[in-house]
Amino acid sequence: IKPISYATILLQGVLTAIDALIIGAGTFALKLTSPFIASLTVGITTFIIVCVAVFFSKYLNKLFGKYSSFGGAGILIALSIKELITALI
Repeated sequence: IKPISYATILLQGVLTAIDALIIGAGTFALKLTSPFIASLTVGITTFIIVCVAVFFSKYLNKLFGKYSSFGGAGILIALSIKELITALI
């Protein structure tokens, strides 16, 4: 298994932060809950999704090799754009 570079970890962190920011902004824009509850919800949800994704990505990496990274990045970007559009509409 090839070690993960610091640049990859940094990029993943930035993309996850952007995703969480968009979800949080949408929640605050609708004023559905307090900032503490929204932050807690985003944190717990992100933790669960990342844990599931780590285990699932190991399986997909065996099936698709280097192309699985591109697929995962594409899915994350698509979800971020979808949430941004949803929050703005």
